[in-house]
Amino acid sequence: MSSIRSSPPEADAKPAIIALYEENYKLYYNVAWRYVQNAATAEDVVQNVFTKVLDSFERFASFPREELEKYVMAMVKNEALHHTKKMHDELPIEHMEDRPALEQDEPCDAVVQDFEQELMRAAIKELPERYRLCIEMKYLYELPTDYICTMVDATPRTFSTLLLRAKNKLKDIYTKLERWGD
Repeated sequence: MSSIRSSPPEADAKPAIIALYEENYKLYYNVAWRYVQNAATAEDVVQNVFTKVLDSFERFASFPREELEKYVMAMVKNEALHHTKKMHDELPIEHMEDRPALEQDEPCDAVVQDFEQELMRAAIKELPERYRLCIEMKYLYELPTDYICTMVDATPRTFSTLLLRAKNKLKDIYTKLERWGD
């Protein structure tokens, strides 16, 4: 594993942290958006996290890159959760998610699509933690399998098994929720 620090922290740490930001911005943004459901807020969350990391870069200079990526991911998630809680306390009903305009043949298509998306979100939330992580990282964040394996501490073969079980469990939960909605 490469370390962020190979010479004095002033020389290497800041450029390495900035490179980490540039290489993984989309991933961190997607994680933040998943929680805050707002594009501008997700950008703010990621920028706040990296501002904190850069402000105390000496602390992170000795982190191996892989560990720093995980740590920053946790910081993004926590910052997004904190913001979501703060927004919920301030605006419990008025918070709406950003969505691109939908093309519909029928006016009710948007309602059906919203219902299906909410059902899927509810089903994903019902999954056991490890299954939920596998589904989210693979399909929502579109992360590479080797990266997911590292994050869930599994071999590629174990990950394939976990993903298959997660999809089967998700199907069961979705079907139950769908029937319950009728």
